[in-house]
Amino acid sequence: MKLVIHIPRVAWRDGKPRFSPGPALRALGFKGEDLKTAAGEWLDLDASRRWMEKKAEEIEARKAGAALARPQPAGPRATTLEDIFEDLWKLRKFRDAGQPGALSPASVRDYKVKARAVQTFDPELWTSPAAAISRAVALGLHERLWEAKGLHMANGVIAVLRLAYSSAIDRRPQANLINPFLRLKLPAPDPRLRVATPAEIEALVAAADAMEPAIGDAILLALLTGQRQGDLLQVSERQIEQGRVALEQNKTGARVGMKVLAALRHRLLAAKERRLKAGRPPQTFVWDPRTGKPYQPDTFRHRFAEVRARAVETEPRLEDFYFMDLRDTAITWLANAGATDSEIVAVSGHSPTTIASIKKHYLEANEGQANAALDKLEAWIAAQGVKL
Repeated sequence: MKLVIHIPRVAWRDGKPRFSPGPALRALGFKGEDLKTAAGEWLDLDASRRWMEKKAEEIEARKAGAALARPQPAGPRATTLEDIFEDLWKLRKFRDAGQPGALSPASVRDYKVKARAVQTFDPELWTSPAAAISRAVALGLHERLWEAKGLHMANGVIAVLRLAYSSAIDRRPQANLINPFLRLKLPAPDPRLRVATPAEIEALVAAADAMEPAIGDAILLALLTGQRQGDLLQVSERQIEQGRVALEQNKTGARVGMKVLAALRHRLLAAKERRLKAGRPPQTFVWDPRTGKPYQPDTFRHRFAEVRARAVETEPRLEDFYFMDLRDTAITWLANAGATDSEIVAVSGHSPTTIASIKKHYLEANEGQANAALDKLEAWIAAQGVKL
């Protein structure tokens, strides 16, 4: 598992630490510097932490001196970056989950995760006047985030900042804001498509069954329905028992319906036995054995990572495999099994441009296509010798 090291204002690259001050600290005269000994050797984790603790004292002293020298501003306090995010969270689309036009809980959570990333990565920027943040500062923030957290996260943070500013411009005209995060022409990450091999799926399920069988239930449910994590964790035990999964996808609103394959019915018997032994009432097909309730998204992600770490012992390439990759795997396996585009769409809920005429409400009406596709998938899996 990847070790994440976090020391405020210290960025790590290939295990090498560097002091990375934000715009506010740079304005006070601080500059970025590599953390090395007098002999030129890189500091280790403990030495870097001690170095930063000493530097923090210097930062606070310089801030105090600057505050004494700075004339007290007249008029109301300037709108800060923190203020515009507080405004954003008050919008109904962030508060009224389930209402028309509102964002899904998963989307709201993702926005807030990226906002917290700014707050923890650069506390000075978070409390800086929003009007003082320029395009140069925005590009500099992206560069530092890219180095410290990767391009995906850096681009995602910039997108959230762009939205927060756009909203604030309309709602705080007195702040005289411009949006420094618009049209930055950021590099796009390479498209990611990670498809598991049959051997990797077997390793994942075996690891799950040895550690936490409910994760194995989720892996097979994702593989044999092609649905996203948030949707499949809400599938009820009753749906599996009755032989049909039907849902409206949380992200897109697409409706899908399909039959339950034999491997899932087999898993249901074992899952029910575990539930009865634990004295839990029937709920979702996949449930957290520690609580008896549906998994919380973050909890599920951590448990899957633990299962993956064990599976890596037999299939090392699984180190870069995420639960979301099971959806790509399901769609690819359907294609390998000979399913047509429209059959795949009927299972996955996608609306590819090659089948532009497919409408969201049409997908459930074509449940026969989904069933035909899954028949082909079941036959193809059997031909590969996969043991599910």
